[in-house]
Amino acid sequence: MLIFVYGDDGARVTEKVREMRAKFLVKFDASGMNLAEFPAAGSSDLPFGDIIQAIQSAPFLSEKRMVVVRGLLDGTKKPEQQKWIDALHHVPASTIVIIAEDMEAKNVEKHGIFVAVKDVAEMHKYAQEKLTGPALTKWITDRAAALGATVDARTADLLVARVGDDVWRLGGEVDKLAAYAGGAVTAEMLDVLVTRDSASNIFGLVDAVAGRDVKTALRLLSDERGAGSADLYIMAMLARQLRLLLQVKHLVAERGNVEKDTVAKALALHPFVAQKTLAQAGKYTLPSLVDLHTMITQFDRDAKRGKVDPTVAIDRLVAEMVMVA
Repeated sequence: MLIFVYGDDGARVTEKVREMRAKFLVKFDASGMNLAEFPAAGSSDLPFGDIIQAIQSAPFLSEKRMVVVRGLLDGTKKPEQQKWIDALHHVPASTIVIIAEDMEAKNVEKHGIFVAVKDVAEMHKYAQEKLTGPALTKWITDRAAALGATVDARTADLLVARVGDDVWRLGGEVDKLAAYAGGAVTAEMLDVLVTRDSASNIFGLVDAVAGRDVKTALRLLSDERGAGSADLYIMAMLARQLRLLLQVKHLVAERGNVEKDTVAKALALHPFVAQKTLAQAGKYTLPSLVDLHTMITQFDRDAKRGKVDPTVAIDRLVAEMVMVA
Protein backbone atom coordinates (compact mmCIF):
# COMPACT_ATOMS: atom_id res chain seq x y z
CA MET A 1 0.00 0.00 0.00
CA LEU A 2 1.26 3.45 -0.93
CA ILE A 3 -0.15 6.52 0.82
CA PHE A 4 0.61 10.19 0.09
CA VAL A 5 -0.19 12.76 2.78
CA TYR A 6 0.56 16.27 1.58
CA GLY A 7 -0.39 19.93 1.52
CA ASP A 8 0.61 23.39 2.67
CA ASP A 9 -0.91 22.82 6.12
CA GLY A 10 2.11 21.21 7.75
CA ALA A 11 0.34 20.77 11.09
CA ARG A 12 -2.47 18.71 9.58
CA VAL A 13 -0.04 16.70 7.45
CA THR A 14 1.86 15.79 10.62
CA GLU A 15 -1.37 15.09 12.50
CA LYS A 16 -2.67 12.77 9.75
CA VAL A 17 0.58 10.80 9.64
CA ARG A 18 0.61 10.56 13.45
CA GLU A 19 -2.96 9.24 13.38
CA MET A 20 -2.10 6.57 10.79
CA ARG A 21 1.03 5.61 12.68
CA ALA A 22 -0.93 5.21 15.94
CA LYS A 23 -3.57 3.02 14.27
CA PHE A 24 -0.86 0.82 12.77
CA LEU A 25 0.78 0.28 16.15
CA VAL A 26 -2.55 -0.63 17.76
CA LYS A 27 -3.66 -2.96 14.97
CA PHE A 28 -0.44 -4.63 13.86
CA ASP A 29 2.60 -3.98 16.01
CA ALA A 30 2.48 -2.62 19.55
CA SER A 31 6.23 -3.26 19.87
CA GLY A 32 7.10 -0.84 17.05
CA MET A 33 9.62 -3.30 15.63
CA ASN A 34 7.98 -3.11 12.20
CA LEU A 35 7.89 0.68 12.00
CA ALA A 36 10.65 2.59 10.19
CA GLU A 37 10.76 6.37 9.75
CA PHE A 38 12.98 8.49 7.52
CA PRO A 39 14.85 10.77 7.78
CA ALA A 40 16.29 9.71 11.11
CA ALA A 41 16.03 12.09 14.05
CA GLY A 42 18.47 14.96 13.70
CA SER A 43 19.13 14.23 10.03
CA SER A 44 17.74 15.34 6.68
CA ASP A 45 19.20 12.42 4.70
CA LEU A 46 16.99 9.99 2.80
CA PRO A 47 19.33 7.06 2.05
CA PHE A 48 17.83 5.20 -0.89
CA GLY A 49 19.33 1.83 0.02
CA ASP A 50 18.18 1.91 3.65
CA ILE A 51 14.65 3.01 2.74
CA ILE A 52 14.24 0.35 0.04
CA GLN A 53 15.55 -2.31 2.40
CA ALA A 54 12.98 -1.21 4.99
CA ILE A 55 10.20 -1.33 2.40
CA GLN A 56 11.17 -4.74 1.00
CA SER A 57 11.84 -6.48 4.33
CA ALA A 58 9.28 -9.00 5.54
CA PRO A 59 7.36 -8.11 8.72
CA PHE A 60 8.71 -9.59 11.95
CA LEU A 61 5.99 -11.52 13.81
CA SER A 62 3.34 -9.28 12.26
CA GLU A 63 1.12 -9.05 9.18
CA LYS A 64 2.39 -5.63 8.15
CA ARG A 65 5.32 -3.23 8.18
CA MET A 66 5.05 0.55 7.97
CA VAL A 67 7.65 2.86 6.45
CA VAL A 68 7.18 6.63 6.77
CA VAL A 69 9.24 8.87 4.47
CA ARG A 70 9.05 12.64 4.97
CA GLY A 71 10.11 15.12 2.31
CA LEU A 72 10.88 12.61 -0.46
CA LEU A 73 9.44 14.67 -3.31
CA ASP A 74 10.87 17.93 -2.04
CA GLY A 75 14.32 16.40 -1.56
CA THR A 76 14.65 14.39 -4.77
CA LYS A 77 16.19 15.98 -7.85
CA LYS A 78 14.87 15.07 -11.29
CA PRO A 79 17.77 12.76 -12.33
CA GLU A 80 17.14 10.67 -9.18
CA GLN A 81 13.39 10.32 -9.59
CA GLN A 82 13.31 7.19 -11.75
CA LYS A 83 14.91 4.89 -9.16
CA TRP A 84 12.27 5.95 -6.63
CA ILE A 85 9.51 5.48 -9.18
CA ASP A 86 10.72 1.94 -9.94
CA ALA A 87 10.95 1.09 -6.24
CA LEU A 88 7.50 2.46 -5.40
CA HIS A 89 5.98 0.32 -8.16
CA HIS A 90 7.19 -2.77 -6.28
CA VAL A 91 6.03 -2.23 -2.71
CA PRO A 92 5.16 -5.60 -1.14
CA ALA A 93 1.56 -6.16 -0.07
CA SER A 94 2.85 -6.56 3.49
CA THR A 95 4.30 -3.01 3.62
CA ILE A 96 2.46 0.27 4.11
CA VAL A 97 4.49 3.19 2.75
CA ILE A 98 3.52 6.71 3.77
CA ILE A 99 5.09 9.61 1.91
CA ALA A 100 4.51 12.89 3.77
CA GLU A 101 5.11 16.23 2.08
CA ASP A 102 4.77 19.79 3.40
CA MET A 103 4.13 21.15 -0.10
CA GLU A 104 1.19 22.77 -1.83
CA ALA A 105 -1.13 20.12 -3.23
CA LYS A 106 -0.77 21.39 -6.80
CA ASN A 107 3.02 21.06 -6.60
CA VAL A 108 2.83 17.52 -5.24
CA GLU A 109 0.28 16.43 -7.82
CA LYS A 110 2.42 17.58 -10.75
CA HIS A 111 5.68 16.16 -9.31
CA GLY A 112 7.26 13.47 -11.50
CA ILE A 113 7.25 10.78 -8.80
CA PHE A 114 3.62 11.36 -7.81
CA VAL A 115 2.43 11.37 -11.43
CA ALA A 116 4.36 8.19 -12.23
CA VAL A 117 2.98 6.14 -9.33
CA LYS A 118 -0.68 7.19 -9.51
CA ASP A 119 -1.48 3.87 -11.17
CA VAL A 120 0.00 1.76 -8.34
CA ALA A 121 -2.55 -0.63 -6.88
CA GLU A 122 -3.76 0.52 -3.45
CA MET A 123 -2.40 4.04 -3.87
CA HIS A 124 -4.21 6.52 -1.60
CA LYS A 125 -3.83 10.28 -1.26
CA TYR A 126 -4.80 12.74 1.46
CA ALA A 127 -4.42 16.41 0.57
CA GLN A 128 -4.27 18.71 3.60
CA GLU A 129 -4.85 22.20 2.26
CA LYS A 130 -4.54 25.26 4.48
CA LEU A 131 -7.85 25.85 6.23
CA THR A 132 -9.64 29.18 5.97
CA GLY A 133 -13.06 30.58 6.76
CA PRO A 134 -15.82 28.16 7.84
CA ALA A 135 -13.54 25.13 7.35
CA LEU A 136 -11.12 26.50 9.94
CA THR A 137 -13.96 27.26 12.34
CA LYS A 138 -15.24 23.69 11.94
CA TRP A 139 -11.76 22.30 12.56
CA ILE A 140 -11.60 24.20 15.86
CA THR A 141 -15.05 23.05 16.98
CA ASP A 142 -14.35 19.44 15.96
CA ARG A 143 -11.02 19.38 17.79
CA ALA A 144 -12.67 20.74 20.93
CA ALA A 145 -15.47 18.16 20.65
CA ALA A 146 -12.90 15.34 20.42
CA LEU A 147 -11.51 16.59 23.72
CA GLY A 148 -14.92 16.68 25.40
CA ALA A 149 -15.41 20.44 25.11
CA THR A 150 -17.57 22.73 23.02
CA VAL A 151 -16.61 25.91 21.18
CA ASP A 152 -19.31 27.84 19.37
CA ALA A 153 -18.61 29.49 16.01
CA ARG A 154 -18.38 33.00 17.45
CA THR A 155 -15.78 31.98 20.05
CA ALA A 156 -13.85 30.06 17.38
CA ASP A 157 -13.82 33.21 15.23
CA LEU A 158 -12.53 35.25 18.15
CA LEU A 159 -9.75 32.71 18.74
CA VAL A 160 -8.66 32.95 15.09
CA ALA A 161 -8.74 36.74 15.25
CA ARG A 162 -6.55 36.63 18.37
CA VAL A 163 -3.85 34.13 17.29
CA GLY A 164 -4.16 33.90 13.49
CA ASP A 165 -4.75 30.86 11.28
CA ASP A 166 -1.64 28.88 12.23
CA VAL A 167 -3.10 25.41 12.95
CA TRP A 168 -0.09 24.47 15.11
CA ARG A 169 -0.81 27.37 17.46
CA LEU A 170 -4.59 27.00 17.26
CA GLY A 171 -4.37 23.30 18.14
CA GLY A 172 -2.34 24.05 21.24
CA GLU A 173 -4.72 26.79 22.31
CA VAL A 174 -7.80 24.60 21.79
CA ASP A 175 -6.19 21.79 23.82
CA LYS A 176 -5.45 24.22 26.65
CA LEU A 177 -8.91 25.79 26.58
CA ALA A 178 -10.64 22.39 26.50
CA ALA A 179 -8.67 21.16 29.50
CA TYR A 180 -9.48 24.34 31.43
CA ALA A 181 -13.17 24.52 30.51
CA GLY A 182 -14.14 20.89 30.98
CA GLY A 183 -17.20 21.80 28.93
CA ALA A 184 -18.15 24.97 27.08
CA VAL A 185 -15.29 27.31 26.12
CA THR A 186 -16.32 30.96 26.45
CA ALA A 187 -14.96 34.19 25.05
CA GLU A 188 -13.97 35.23 28.56
CA MET A 189 -11.67 32.22 28.79
CA LEU A 190 -9.75 33.51 25.77
CA ASP A 191 -8.89 36.67 27.70
CA VAL A 192 -7.63 34.59 30.62
CA LEU A 193 -5.69 31.86 28.77
CA VAL A 194 -4.77 32.98 25.25
CA THR A 195 -1.79 35.32 25.16
CA ARG A 196 -1.48 37.89 22.43
CA ASP A 197 1.98 37.58 20.92
CA SER A 198 3.86 40.13 18.81
CA ALA A 199 2.01 38.97 15.68
CA SER A 200 -1.31 39.70 17.40
CA ASN A 201 -0.04 43.16 18.37
CA ILE A 202 0.93 43.96 14.81
CA PHE A 203 -2.56 42.95 13.69
CA GLY A 204 -3.95 45.25 16.38
CA LEU A 205 -1.86 48.09 14.98
CA VAL A 206 -2.99 47.35 11.43
CA ASP A 207 -6.63 47.23 12.53
CA ALA A 208 -6.31 50.53 14.40
CA VAL A 209 -4.70 52.26 11.40
CA ALA A 210 -7.18 50.80 8.91
CA GLY A 211 -10.03 51.65 11.28
CA ARG A 212 -8.72 55.23 11.53
CA ASP A 213 -8.45 55.07 15.31
CA VAL A 214 -5.75 57.74 15.67
CA LYS A 215 -5.04 57.42 19.40
CA THR A 216 -4.79 53.62 19.40
CA ALA A 217 -2.78 53.54 16.17
CA LEU A 218 -0.10 55.90 17.52
CA ARG A 219 0.11 54.00 20.83
CA LEU A 220 0.44 50.61 19.13
CA LEU A 221 2.97 51.94 16.64
CA SER A 222 5.13 53.08 19.56
CA ASP A 223 4.61 49.70 21.28
CA GLU A 224 5.65 47.77 18.17
CA ARG A 225 8.84 49.75 17.80
CA GLY A 226 9.56 49.34 21.49
CA ALA A 227 9.14 45.58 21.12
CA GLY A 228 11.74 45.56 18.34
CA SER A 229 9.54 45.24 15.24
CA ALA A 230 11.38 46.51 12.18
CA ASP A 231 9.82 49.40 10.25
CA LEU A 232 10.02 47.40 7.01
CA TYR A 233 8.00 44.63 8.68
CA ILE A 234 5.39 47.14 9.85
CA MET A 235 5.31 48.59 6.32
CA ALA A 236 4.78 45.12 4.81
CA MET A 237 1.85 44.45 7.15
CA LEU A 238 0.23 47.80 6.35
CA ALA A 239 0.74 47.15 2.62
CA ARG A 240 -1.00 43.79 3.01
CA GLN A 241 -3.97 45.46 4.71
CA LEU A 242 -4.19 48.13 2.04
CA ARG A 243 -4.33 45.42 -0.63
CA LEU A 244 -7.19 43.74 1.26
CA LEU A 245 -9.05 47.03 1.61
CA LEU A 246 -8.66 47.68 -2.11
CA GLN A 247 -9.93 44.21 -2.99
CA VAL A 248 -12.97 44.65 -0.75
CA LYS A 249 -13.65 48.14 -2.13
CA HIS A 250 -13.49 46.84 -5.71
CA LEU A 251 -15.87 44.00 -4.74
CA VAL A 252 -18.35 46.48 -3.31
CA ALA A 253 -18.02 48.67 -6.42
CA GLU A 254 -18.76 45.69 -8.67
CA ARG A 255 -21.58 44.07 -6.68
CA GLY A 256 -23.07 46.84 -4.58
CA ASN A 257 -23.80 46.03 -0.95
CA VAL A 258 -22.11 42.74 0.00
CA GLU A 259 -22.23 40.63 3.13
CA LYS A 260 -19.21 39.35 5.06
CA ASP A 261 -19.79 35.79 3.77
CA THR A 262 -19.52 37.04 0.17
CA VAL A 263 -16.27 38.82 0.98
CA ALA A 264 -14.92 35.79 2.85
CA LYS A 265 -15.64 33.47 -0.08
CA ALA A 266 -14.40 35.83 -2.80
CA LEU A 267 -11.12 36.68 -1.03
CA ALA A 268 -10.56 33.40 0.89
CA LEU A 269 -10.74 35.19 4.25
CA HIS A 270 -12.00 34.00 7.60
CA PRO A 271 -15.51 35.47 8.15
CA PHE A 272 -14.36 37.40 11.22
CA VAL A 273 -11.54 39.02 9.23
CA ALA A 274 -13.89 39.65 6.30
CA GLN A 275 -16.34 41.45 8.57
CA LYS A 276 -13.64 43.71 10.04
CA THR A 277 -12.13 44.50 6.63
CA LEU A 278 -15.55 45.27 5.15
CA ALA A 279 -16.22 47.75 7.97
CA GLN A 280 -12.78 49.33 7.57
CA ALA A 281 -13.16 49.65 3.79
CA GLY A 282 -16.30 51.71 4.37
CA LYS A 283 -14.16 54.43 5.99
CA TYR A 284 -12.28 55.09 2.72
CA THR A 285 -13.08 56.07 -0.83
CA LEU A 286 -11.70 53.95 -3.66
CA PRO A 287 -9.49 56.80 -5.00
CA SER A 288 -8.00 57.39 -1.53
CA LEU A 289 -7.11 53.69 -1.21
CA VAL A 290 -5.50 53.72 -4.65
CA ASP A 291 -3.43 56.78 -3.66
CA LEU A 292 -2.39 55.17 -0.35
CA HIS A 293 -1.39 51.95 -2.10
CA THR A 294 0.68 53.91 -4.62
CA MET A 295 2.32 55.79 -1.74
CA ILE A 296 3.26 52.67 0.23
CA THR A 297 4.59 50.95 -2.89
CA GLN A 298 6.88 53.94 -3.53
CA PHE A 299 7.92 54.12 0.14
CA ASP A 300 8.76 50.42 0.17
CA ARG A 301 10.86 50.71 -2.99
CA ASP A 302 12.69 53.82 -1.76
CA ALA A 303 13.29 52.42 1.74
CA LYS A 304 14.84 49.25 0.36
CA ARG A 305 17.11 51.34 -1.88
CA GLY A 306 18.15 53.61 0.99
CA LYS A 307 16.45 56.67 -0.51
CA VAL A 308 14.14 57.26 2.45
CA ASP A 309 14.30 56.60 6.18
CA PRO A 310 11.81 53.73 6.88
CA THR A 311 10.84 55.32 10.21
CA VAL A 312 9.86 58.58 8.50
CA ALA A 313 8.03 56.66 5.77
CA ILE A 314 5.97 54.69 8.31
CA ASP A 315 5.12 57.81 10.31
CA ARG A 316 3.89 59.59 7.21
CA LEU A 317 1.97 56.57 5.96
CA VAL A 318 0.18 56.05 9.26
CA ALA A 319 -0.71 59.74 9.39
CA GLU A 320 -2.10 59.60 5.84
CA MET A 321 -4.11 56.45 6.51
CA VAL A 322 -5.78 57.72 9.68
CA MET A 323 -6.34 61.29 8.48
CA VAL A 324 -7.16 60.87 4.75
CA ALA A 325 -10.45 62.41 3.68
